[in-house]
Amino acid sequence: MSSIPFPMDSGFYPYPFIDEGKLSFAAAMTNGLLALLSFLILSALLIAFGKTKSESN
Repeated sequence: MSSIPFPMDSGFYPYPFIDEGKLSFAAAMTNGLLALLSFLILSALLIAFGKTKSESN
C-alpha cells in the first residue's frame, strides 16, 4: 500500500514571504499585513475604475 505524501513532506512551501520559521515573527507579520493591504488597495482601485467606467456609458 503506497502512501500519498502531504504537501509539507516535499519541502515545498508556497508562502515563503510569511514563513515564520525562516523569518522572524515581526517580519512575517509585516509581510502578511503588507500583502493584505495591497489586496485591499487593489480591490478599491478596481471598484473605483468600474464605477467610472459605468458612469461614462
